[in-house]
Order: sequence, then C-alpha cells, then structure tokens
Amino acid sequence: MVNTAKKLRATAVQERPYYIENLKHLIEQAYYRHHETLFECEINNLALEIYLRSYSVKEMQMLVTAPNDLVFSSDSIKFYIKDNDEQVPVRLDIGDNNLFLVDHSPVVLESDDELAVHYRDIIRRMTALRDSDELTALLRRVDTLAQSRTYTTFIREVKKVSKHVKTAERLMNKANSER
Repeated sequence: MVNTAKKLRATAVQERPYYIENLKHLIEQAYYRHHETLFECEINNLALEIYLRSYSVKEMQMLVTAPNDLVFSSDSIKFYIKDNDEQVPVRLDIGDNNLFLVDHSPVVLESDDELAVHYRDIIRRMTALRDSDELTALLRRVDTLAQSRTYTTFIREVKKVSKHVKTAERLMNKANSER
C-alpha cells in the first residue's frame, strides 16, 4: 500500500508539468475562441453595412430582377479605405453568398468614415487581444498555483480556474447561437 502511494505521488509529480501546460493551453484556446467569435460577428455586421452602402436602392432592385449573366455571387466583399491619397484594399468575409452586379465597383471609404474607423478599431482590438493582460493574468495564476500549493490543493484550485474556461466556452456558444 505504501509503495502504491509512493508510485502515485511520483507519477503525479512527473505529470504535473504536462498537466499544467495542457491546462494553460486549454485556457488560452477558450479565451481566443470566445473573442474571435465576437470579432467574427462584428466583422460580418460591418461587411453587411458596407455591402448595403455600396448599392443604391435602384441597384438593389436590379439585383433582384437582373438576369444571371449580369450578377455574380460571392462570400466576401472588397472595399477600399482612402489613406493619404492611397486606396488600401480590404476584403471581408460576408458569410453567406451575396449577389453583386457584374459591373459593380467596390466602395471607397474615406479614412474618417465611420465604417473605416470601425474596421480599424476591430483590427486594433484583435491585435491587442494577442497581448492581453487578462489572459496573461489567468495563465500566471495557474503558474502561481502550481508552484505554491500541494498537488491536491493545486487540483482543487485548477478546478476553480477551469470555471473561467467553461464560462468563456459558454459565452462563445451563446454568441454562436445568436448568430
């Protein structure tokens, strides 16, 4: 019985670093998945706004009645953002296929246009997400727990931390279902 307990303890000590790294990886994945889903929803809304802005009411009516050789279907929309007299091309995924007139030219947004500002804000937030203080704090907490507690206490604390992962996954699923 004593030998079995020693073996279990030895195994736990050997597997602990792997378990900790795996836990950190799962937390990181759930964190990014949650935020990426929110960004995806925002980008789809932005793309739809740009799509609707790029057509007049008359052109929208033409889309409905136009023969097949005058329209094409696409799952992304291209537009330009004017920046220092240069037009920077941007392509956004719309999600489902949408109809475009064959002779349709992409919309050009001024750099201070609300949609261009919104696009740049989304990109800035996505970039900032990679260097997130919130995620770093969560991962540091896992490391701190691993270094300062006994293995049993560590497992108990890990279960508390994993609630953050479950909460993030629940929020992600909710965002997916609302789309």
